[in-house]
Amino acid sequence: FEDGDILFVTHRMKMAGAKGPMPPEWAAGKLPDAPMNVAFNFFSDVWRPNEPYRNMFVYSLSMFLERLVLMISDKVVAVTGYNAFFPNKPKSFHLAAANHARLATVF
Repeated sequence: FEDGDILFVTHRMKMAGAKGPMPPEWAAGKLPDAPMNVAFNFFSDVWRPNEPYRNMFVYSLSMFLERLVLMISDKVVAVTGYNAFFPNKPKSFHLAAANHARLATVF
């Protein structure tokens, strides 16, 4: 694994089955009924053509938020042993991802 592979691959390649995780049920009607994805959800509503300074700020903010999500996601995977962004992967994948996240947390 490389840093970020676990999140980036969810919107860069086709996967069998539905993407995950979906927004929680309590957020129904408040969030789009689509998989939680920082890049897609953030840029689809905030990016503006012909506004380069705004877009530079949006891009920089999105990179910060993506790093923050990666840090949190790694800890969740380390504790739970499961990566909700890959609901259709085999148990061996989740075990390898959890071991990687645990080692990354220690070091």
